[in-house]
Amino acid sequence: MPRTLRDLVDHHYSAAEAGDAQAMFDGFAVDITWKESPGSKFAGTFTGAAEIADKVFARLGAHFEQFAFIPRFFVAEEQMVTVIGEYRAATSGREITVVPTVHVWRGTGTTIESFEQYTDTVLLNAA
Repeated sequence: MPRTLRDLVDHHYSAAEAGDAQAMFDGFAVDITWKESPGSKFAGTFTGAAEIADKVFARLGAHFEQFAFIPRFFVAEEQMVTVIGEYRAATSGREITVVPTVHVWRGTGTTIESFEQYTDTVLLNAA
């Protein structure tokens, strides 16, 4: 069965929800670029799964007691998938903050080549 970029993006979110950090990187190109929104505590452009794991996911896990992305809507083209959703984030002892977010994924049916995040950094930084 042919895979699509949408399939790869769905797999990433399913792996994240299941807590399977290794599977989250399935389909990532060796030189994938990952951009976190400017203005965020986690801002930057990162290259490759190892740097993304260390500079994005490890930092998010260390900072937040609870953190999840909830995808709501998908707009899928052949080489780009845009996902509209929200982060649900909380640090220790705080209420969950809902942060509107858009993810833009680019690649092919076999490889994710880039990710870019657009989020309300004021809300995310305050969470």
